[in-house]
Amino acid sequence: MDTRVAHTPPPSLGHEATNGHMSTIARGSFNHVKERLLRAPKRERTSHVARPKSRDERLARVAQLERRESTKRYARYAAFSVAAIVLLAGAAYGISRIPKGPTTVHWHANWKVYVDGEPVRFTDRQFDMSMAKSRIHFHLPDDAKLHLEGPDNRLTLLDLFHSPLKGDISDTKLILPTGSTRPGSFENDANMRLQAYYKPLKGNWTQIESDIASHSMTDGEKVLVSFGNMSAEQILAQQDSIPNVTTV
Repeated sequence: MDTRVAHTPPPSLGHEATNGHMSTIARGSFNHVKERLLRAPKRERTSHVARPKSRDERLARVAQLERRESTKRYARYAAFSVAAIVLLAGAAYGISRIPKGPTTVHWHANWKVYVDGEPVRFTDRQFDMSMAKSRIHFHLPDDAKLHLEGPDNRLTLLDLFHSPLKGDISDTKLILPTGSTRPGSFENDANMRLQAYYKPLKGNWTQIESDIASHSMTDGEKVLVSFGNMSAEQILAQQDSIPNVTTV
C-alpha cells in the first residue's frame, strides 16, 4: 500500500498576479534602503569629509583650500613660463639661422679735377646718379662731394671715372667725358703731366706716386687730380680749394 501523500501544486498565478507580487517586493526593498539611509548619520549620507564644527576648523579648512589652489595656480604659471621660454629660444635660434644680408655703407669724400689750372665741373644732369641708385654718385649741384652707398666699401679712382663719369684715368692719361666743362683726352708730355694727391680724414696731403687708378678712397678723404704744368704753390692752392667733408 502506497503511503505517500500526493503533493498538490499551488494554483498557477496569472501574469498580472506575478507582476503585482514583484512590484510589492521591489517597493519593500526600496523602502528598507531608504529607511537605512535616513537613519544613517548626516555626514555618511553627504560626504566622506567631515564638516568642520568650530570656527578654527573652518578657517583651517579655508587655508588648506587656498594653499591647494595656489599650488595649482603656480604650477600653471610655471608651465606657461617654460612654454614661453621654449618658444622664445626657438624663435631666437630660427632668427639666428636666417642668412644675414650684406652690410650697407654710406660715406662721403670730397674731390676736384683741375686741367691747366682751371677747375673742371660735372654739373650736367647725366652725372647725377642719385635717383638711379648708383653706388657712386653726386647730389647736384654739388659735384665736389662723392657719395658711396651699397654693400661694397671699396671705391677706387678708376671706379669713379668709369661710373658715373664715363671717363678714364691712368698714371699718364686723363679722359674727361662730354658734359663736363673740359671734355677731352689729356696725356703726359715733356711739359704737361698728370698728378694726383689724397688727404685722409686725419692725415696730411700725400702724392699718389704710381698706380693712380687703383687708389682706394676712404670715408672723409679729400682727393685732387691735376693735369698741367703746375708749380708746388699752384698744387697747394688747388688742395686748399677742396672743402672738408661733412656727413650730410
